[in-house]
Amino acid sequence: MNKKRKVAIILASVAVVICSAAFIYSEKNKIKSAVQNSSDKEPSPENIEDIPPSIIDNVAPDVEQKFKAEAKDFEVHDKDGNEIRLSDYKGQYVILNFWNSSCASCTKQLPYFEEAIKKYEGQVTFFMINIVDGESETIGSALKYLKDNNININTTFDDHYDVRINYKIATLPRTIFIDKNGLIQKDAKFELNEETLETQIQNLINSEN
Repeated sequence: MNKKRKVAIILASVAVVICSAAFIYSEKNKIKSAVQNSSDKEPSPENIEDIPPSIIDNVAPDVEQKFKAEAKDFEVHDKDGNEIRLSDYKGQYVILNFWNSSCASCTKQLPYFEEAIKKYEGQVTFFMINIVDGESETIGSALKYLKDNNININTTFDDHYDVRINYKIATLPRTIFIDKNGLIQKDAKFELNEETLETQIQNLINSEN
């Protein structure tokens, strides 16, 4: 093999190596960009509510499941001061409703929950949790409101701020639907009408079917 041919082969080999390196670098950048874009769009437990329902409905159950946050345990008290914990109802469907008698949207929902509690007795556990502050709302004022308006529900009280801290309760009304695995299926930070409440309860019950 003459000298010129050797030089040509060497140059060709170098060119191939350079082209290959350039291609690999380009593909790595494409992958990196795709991952970054995916990360920007990937929902987290905090923003899962922002995803259109049409997209959520098409997500495989095992994939959607990873975005559901685990419901944190908490301690509330009944009117007699008895302690009640969420963990006491492990393995059950649980609905938490946070309310205050000075919140018009909250009190508007109470009759709907009263009917739902009767309808789903033995199927779903309802925690009606009054958000007391000792000033605008007290245990006494909450019980008086229920009595004056003939609303027959057993409410509990977040008198130690345990729920407010664990669930970052900043606005009312708020309703959280928890499945038998202790995962939050829906966190409704808005007023529920009777039809919407019924739909969400059915969605909760059917969430594992």
